[in-house]
Amino acid sequence: MKVLFISKDTSQFIEKSSHYLMEEMKKSIDVEIWNQDASIQYILSHVQSKPDFILFNDIHKHYSPIIHGIDKLDIPSGMIVHDLHYKPTYRSKLMQNSCFKIFLPHYKEAFLKLFPSCEQSMYWLPHHVNEEVFKDHELVKNIDVLMVGAEFEHLYPMRNAMLKELSMMKGFKTYRHPGYRQIGVNEKDIITGMGYAKEINRSKIFVTCHSIYKYPLLKYFEVLACNTLLLAPGSKELSELGFIDNETFVEIDKNNYKEKINYYLMNENERKRIALNGYKLIHSRHTTKFRANELINQIKIVIDRTR
Repeated sequence: MKVLFISKDTSQFIEKSSHYLMEEMKKSIDVEIWNQDASIQYILSHVQSKPDFILFNDIHKHYSPIIHGIDKLDIPSGMIVHDLHYKPTYRSKLMQNSCFKIFLPHYKEAFLKLFPSCEQSMYWLPHHVNEEVFKDHELVKNIDVLMVGAEFEHLYPMRNAMLKELSMMKGFKTYRHPGYRQIGVNEKDIITGMGYAKEINRSKIFVTCHSIYKYPLLKYFEVLACNTLLLAPGSKELSELGFIDNETFVEIDKNNYKEKINYYLMNENERKRIALNGYKLIHSRHTTKFRANELINQIKIVIDRTR
């Protein structure tokens, strides 16, 4: 099975999940990657061999090059959907092309609400973590409370409010968010990849929120994978993924987060129990290897149906 993956090179991005996913898929199938702006006809005339399936890494400027001529494509294709709110009119029109046989959103409920006509061609592909990076590095937990991530008030009002309050708390640590882009080698004040994972692992508690959209964000998965207690708002979609209050993470709201931070800092055994349950959840159900196998199986189903 030959898969052509059309995506920007995200190997040096702050968010590397697409890169990790393709590296894992390459272990099982033939994957060729195209990362330049071009027409689909030009791409197919320059790849090593004709693909059985084409996978687009969204249509987003952060994830995908600009591709023309998709309306003339007759090879079964799919699309990973990262940002549902990016160019929604263009996205909706593009998704009507007959080549698209499957859509792979990270956020199920929001996708179905925005694109109900695509329900039969949707396969939920939640976030995942590279278990070689996001794991228990067995570091001394010398950070009481950590918060890392964007805190734009219009998107993350709860995170923004918590940052203002917690910044005065002894034992609290945070880092500025560099934006979703390629990180330069000389940007020493930015943590990403392994450094980010280790900083999570050093923390007793990590606090965050799920944005105004209530998405099961990647950060939730990364924190649990590092055997650190996550304090964050919950949702129905999160519970479907195994994020259960007081079992695998701790659910908070804008009124009780300080109380719960203090409680779990004082109750080490309870903190460790929930963190360990969360760690086991991610490494059993939400690793990049697990998700790559799911994706390969779905691609095989699409190819078989098309044939």
